[in-house]
Amino acid sequence: MQPQRQDPPRQIRIDSDLILRPLFSLDAQVVYQCIAGTRANLSQFLAHWDLDLAGLEARLDQLRDQWGGPGEQAYAILEHGHFVGVLSLSRLEAKNRAAELGYWLAQQAQGRGVMTRVAEAGLALLFDHFNANQIIITSYAANTKSRAVAQRLGFRLDGITRQWRINQQGQLCDKATYSLLRNEWKEQRDRPENGPRPLPDV
Repeated sequence: MQPQRQDPPRQIRIDSDLILRPLFSLDAQVVYQCIAGTRANLSQFLAHWDLDLAGLEARLDQLRDQWGGPGEQAYAILEHGHFVGVLSLSRLEAKNRAAELGYWLAQQAQGRGVMTRVAEAGLALLFDHFNANQIIITSYAANTKSRAVAQRLGFRLDGITRQWRINQQGQLCDKATYSLLRNEWKEQRDRPENGPRPLPDV
């Protein structure tokens, strides 16, 4: 089957509580405030997002300009209409049918299954809409919450890259790389004990 290259949907309704939509430049202030409230727990893992307000505005402008192209596609996670995090789809390689899934969530939205539900919607989008065959999740090895999401979704640990990156605190950190293949996703989604998972409304 030939790889599909389609524009990502502008809105994804996961359920009555959660909606994904593209990040806008006007979101910079609320994203900045959200990160500020989460900094004590997540700043060491948010190298691309822990910026000053001007830096966030520039990053969101860049994401807007590359929407629908081969670069990163970033969605705002809205819970009851309030911004609580980001889901990103990147490295959308048509030839190899490979992609990468990234995410972060505000402290107040954690511990309630929000990120797992959002990430499941991201998987459905990449596998069904973009016809991906392989999806990668990379995480700081010390970020146990992010790694737990990957494991709950059925991803397999491919390996640990030692001293991969220097974090915001100047510490050398290891990276954990996980992958999930299309056939693995279909098998676990359609297991009788789970039942077919409803796809998000795009």
